[in-house]
Formats: sequence, structure tokens, C-alpha cells
Amino acid sequence: MHAEGGITSAGKAVDKRTSISAEHCKVLALASMGGLLEYYEFTVFIFLSPFTSQLFFPAASPAWLRELETLTIFAAGYFTRPLGGIWLASLGDKLGRKRMFAVSILLMAAPTLAIGVLPVYGQMGVCAPVALLACRLLQGAALGGELPTAMVFVSEHVPERRLGLAFGILGTGVVLGFVVASGVITLLLHHLSTEAFLVSGWRVPFILGGAFGLLSAFLRRYVTETPVFRDLSARRHLVQGTPFRHLLKRYRAETVLCLLLSVAPGVIVPGVHLFPALYLQTSLHYDSRVVNDALLWLQVTMLFSGIIGGVAVDALGWRNVIVTTFAALILTLFGFYQFVTPFSLNVWFCALGLFLSGSIMLYNPLVASFPGQVRLTGIASVYNVGAAVFGGTTPVIMQLLARYSKWGLALYPAIAATVAIIVTPLLWRMRERVGHGPDIQTPDAADAGP
Repeated sequence: MHAEGGITSAGKAVDKRTSISAEHCKVLALASMGGLLEYYEFTVFIFLSPFTSQLFFPAASPAWLRELETLTIFAAGYFTRPLGGIWLASLGDKLGRKRMFAVSILLMAAPTLAIGVLPVYGQMGVCAPVALLACRLLQGAALGGELPTAMVFVSEHVPERRLGLAFGILGTGVVLGFVVASGVITLLLHHLSTEAFLVSGWRVPFILGGAFGLLSAFLRRYVTETPVFRDLSARRHLVQGTPFRHLLKRYRAETVLCLLLSVAPGVIVPGVHLFPALYLQTSLHYDSRVVNDALLWLQVTMLFSGIIGGVAVDALGWRNVIVTTFAALILTLFGFYQFVTPFSLNVWFCALGLFLSGSIMLYNPLVASFPGQVRLTGIASVYNVGAAVFGGTTPVIMQLLARYSKWGLALYPAIAATVAIIVTPLLWRMRERVGHGPDIQTPDAADAGP
């Protein structure tokens, strides 16, 4: 039985179909819900940290210390991502994508909902920050499995010639999470007094996010297992033993290269998407309203640039488009820090939003670099290590660089983009090797007979 559309178990495309069907649209919508929730809870936790720091730590502590402790709890979630991601991904490679597709978002939604109903420090003392930390660690572990599972689920359903567009839509869901979170918090702050918000208003965004996640988990029960996993299971080609050990044994070169590739989103997402707005307000003393308006333009641009970039990937191939996009991002970064003014801020933020789509395009080489037997484990391993090491440390590094030179602020993400420019062509050349290991047989080869 061949897998119709999507990526085959060996990692190569079957081009029997090139259009996106109603089933594919359903898969894309449900996968995008996970990305939306991931970035929603990320944004809510950060934006509400000035309030939660007052509620979950002793009032006698200095404000700066309470804020630092809250951000430390937030950062702790990054370090459980690799462990949780690899564990969930291994189950997905052995038990099925569909099960992990529902479980990952359920595990992410439950602690988000729990934060919204937690007692605060005044109600249960030191147990309050401990409970908040536990919820954040569980969130991080679940996040480690959510995006890799969504990538694989989409790639193994959607025809390969439309995979760039599909990933563009998936990435748009991530950006939409930021927009929705910002809108919910702004609406609540506009209609509630500060006192009312501290009493109960801060809980609403977490409860809404958790409820949305539980609904998404319920709806994911109604998607079908991917053709790739059904094919592997029917042929009894699933990995025997531990998928992670098999990955390192058979696909060490691909793992190392994809790990290097994952440095780019780990640095660029916080370093280009989020940090410039902080830098403009704290170091250049721009008016916060001007910066927030410009940040909205960046978000709107990203909603469209991911889809436009995905169409370009389908037309021209991911190697050429990724290299060109990251080269343009590097030039834009240096131009931004050299020429930005309050009057040109919107234009520069739109340019950054346009080329930030390169981070979404990296989904393509990741899914093409691992065979179906270990695809989920491979992506979860490299992507989450990149997020844990670089996603958690980039804001700190950028803040230190801001004290010495604005060129360092451009250089650090530019180096990460350069790594992607170098690694992408290497993965493009290696993609045909995927699936040719001694214990892995492609569907086509199996059908050919002796």
C-alpha cells in the first residue's frame, strides 16, 4: 500500500496528488490550533509576569526579585522541552502519530488551565510558586512534542508539492497565537481596573487558553492516522527498540546537521521577533505606544509572509528560498540597527516580519532529513535542543550585547542565519540518502520484488 500524498516512510515524495483536499484542510486547521496555543501561552505568561510576580511571591520581596523569579520559572519550561519532546516523539514513532497529535496538546492545555485556577501566595504560601513551577515544567515538556508532531502529521498527510504552503499555514497559526494573546490581555486591561485584574482578571487568559486546548484535543480525535505510519505498521517496518538510539546509530550526520539548522529559529525567533521592541524602549527610549504599533505591523506582515514564503518554496524548492530569505534577513538586520528612526519604524518592522518567514521554511528540510521510522524523534530531538539552548539564552545574550554595541545585536542573529545558509544546501544534497539504511526499506522498493 502506497502513501498517497505527503512524505513517504523513506522521506521521499509520492506525487500522485498535488491538490489539498478537505481532509488536508482539517489536518492543517487542527495542527495550527496547537501552534496557536503554544505561542498564546508563551505570550500570556510573559505579558502577565508583572502581575503574577506580585501574586505568587511574598510582597516583602523587592519587585525586581519577584520579576526575576517569575521569569526564571518561565525559562525553566525550556529545559524540559528536549526530554518531554523526545519521549513523546518516541511514542509517536512506535504507537502512531494520531495518538501523540491528541496527547501533546492535551498535556499542554491541562497545565495552562491549572495556572488559571492556582491559589496564590497569600492563600498557600511557598506552595504557590512551587505549583506554578510544576505547571510550567509540564507545559515545557508538552511543548516539546506539540510542534514536531504537528510538522510530521502535516507532512505525512499533505502532498509534497504543497508542503511549503501547508507549513506556511502552520506557521501562521503560531503568529496568530501572539495576536490573540495580545488582544485578550489588552481587552481585559481596558475593561478592568488594576485591582480587579489582580484579583481575578489575570486568570481569564490562562483559563481561555486551557479550554481552547482541551477543545482542540477533543477535535483531534476525528483525524485519520497518517498514510506513512499506516504503511510502516502494515509492512512491520516500525523501529524495534528505542527510536532515539536508532536515530543516532543510522542517521548521525543528518541529526548533527539538523541540530545546527535548529540554531537559527532558536536565536532568530526571540532575537529578531521579540527583542528589538524591548531594545527600542529600554535603550533608545522610544515611546512604548509607537513601538507597540510597529510590533503589530510586524505581526500582520508575518501572518502573510509565512504563506507567501510557503508558495515560493513549493515553486522554487526549499534550498533556494531558504538561502535567499536568510541572506535578505541578515541585510535587513544590519540596516535596521543602523538606520531605524521613530518615523521609519513601521517600515523596518514590516521588512523584518517579511524575512522572519525563513524560520517557518526550515520545517521543510527537517521533515525531509529523517525517514518515517524515526522522523518524529529526529525532529523533536534537534528542534527542542535548539529551543532549550538558544531560545532560553538569547534574550539574556542580546541584553548583554545591548550594553556594548548595537552591531552585536545584528551580528548574533546574523551568525545563526548564516549557519542556516551553510547547512541547508548540505541537507538538500543528503535528502536522497534518507531511507537507504540496511534495515530500512522504502515502499517502492518493497513493491518492486527481487
